[in-house]
Amino acid sequence: MSFWLIGYVAIVGIAMAIATAQSIFCLDASAWASWVQAIGSIVGIGIAIYVPWRQQQNQIVERRRADLVHRLFMARRLQAVVSEVVLAAMHLHHDVQTFGAVGGPHGFSFDLSSLTVLSDASRRIEEQDQEFDAGPLTLSIRTQLKEMARKVESHLGRSSHALDSDFIAEAVGWVNRAKAFESAAAGIVASAETALSR
Repeated sequence: MSFWLIGYVAIVGIAMAIATAQSIFCLDASAWASWVQAIGSIVGIGIAIYVPWRQQQNQIVERRRADLVHRLFMARRLQAVVSEVVLAAMHLHHDVQTFGAVGGPHGFSFDLSSLTVLSDASRRIEEQDQEFDAGPLTLSIRTQLKEMARKVESHLGRSSHALDSDFIAEAVGWVNRAKAFESAAAGIVASAETALSR
C-alpha cells in the first residue's frame, strides 16, 4: 500500500473521529484546538519518521540496481573475451591442421601474443570485481591459454617440426573447452540480465 493512500485513509479516519467525538463529547473551542494540535503533532512525527526511511529504501534499491548493472557489464565483458578465446582456439586448431598438412614451420600463422592479451583481459575482469561470480571461469580460461601457449612454444622450439598426435588432439580439446567457456559465459550474462529485470 502506498504512503499517500495510507495518509489519505489516516486523514479521513481522523476527521471522522473528530466528528464523532464532537457529537459525543461537548468540548469547547480551546479543547478542540488542543486535540487538533495533538493529532497534527502525531501526524508530523509520523511523516518525519517515514520520509528519511523511504529515502533510505530508495537509496538501497538504487545501489542494488547499480550493482546489477555493473554485474551485467562485467558479464558482457567476460563474454567478449571468451568469444575471442574461442576464435583463438579455432585459429590454432586450423593452424595445427594446416601445419600437419604442409609439414613446415611456415604453416603456423598463429600469434602467441594474442593468448597473453586474452589472459590479461580475463585477469583484469576478475581483479576489477572480486564479487563477480565468474572467478572459476576466468581461472579456467587463463589455464587453457597458458597451456596453449606452452604447447605452441614447445613445438616451435623443437628442431623437428613434425606434429605429434597429442598436439592435434589437444587442439581439438581446446576448441571444445573454449566453446564450453562460451556457454558458461552466456549463462552468466543471462543470469545477470534476469537479476536486472526483476
